[in-house]
Amino acid sequence: MFSVENLVLGYGTHSFVLDDISFVIEKESGTAIIGPNGCGKSTLLNALAGLLTPWDGEISFNRQPLSRLTTKQFAQQVALLPQTPQVPDDFTIYDLVSQGRFPYRNWLGFLSEQDHEIIHQAIAWVRLERLTYRLVSTLSGGERQRAYLAMALAQQPEVLLLDEPTTFLDICHQFEVMELIQRLNQEKGITVVMVMHNLNHALQYADDIIVLHNKKIFASGPPKETITPTLCENVFQIQARFIDDKLDGRKIFIPVGVVSEIN
Repeated sequence: MFSVENLVLGYGTHSFVLDDISFVIEKESGTAIIGPNGCGKSTLLNALAGLLTPWDGEISFNRQPLSRLTTKQFAQQVALLPQTPQVPDDFTIYDLVSQGRFPYRNWLGFLSEQDHEIIHQAIAWVRLERLTYRLVSTLSGGERQRAYLAMALAQQPEVLLLDEPTTFLDICHQFEVMELIQRLNQEKGITVVMVMHNLNHALQYADDIIVLHNKKIFASGPPKETITPTLCENVFQIQARFIDDKLDGRKIFIPVGVVSEIN
């Protein structure tokens, strides 16, 4: 879906963030971008979303340079959910999810009968039908995140870009949201790229990971092979051990201490 070659990213003219980044995101895969605070994870996601112009290098989507796609073409194929989306106080779930149809509206801006049908289907898919006309401002954190995912689903994207989708959620709602994202990937065939901090989520829900550190890709590959005690020490300054869950073969990350000399 994405091919990134020799990418250099920064802000303004002096704030240099990432240098010489290259990787490929496969169709219908789930990729996690991990790394310490300030390493450029959100910056990279914004570049994939077309919100940040690279200083150098190229991003291609479906074998076309991102720069050649119109905003409407790209919005019909790629949906981005930032960490803290801004929603007007008077928006209901239906109003929010209807924003996902914006790239498809006619020149008058009206929703078609098909648009309304897709909106209702998206709300039902995340199991929020009984709350369709509730104000978003009255929802719990987990309900709100599901509503945002419904908005992305209504966009009918090929790719979903997520910036820390479980931020501020308790453990139950974290699990609920991650399971929903996995269903979007596996049942809808939507390619998922997500920035995350939780290494156990990366181990459980990602097919591949990209580890950013010191403005570079420090490591990449299947999570079980890539997330190791050595990587945890070098990138996160954490001493860790791992256990294998015999029930389902999962690898579980357990932090046990801070590296004595933080780099």
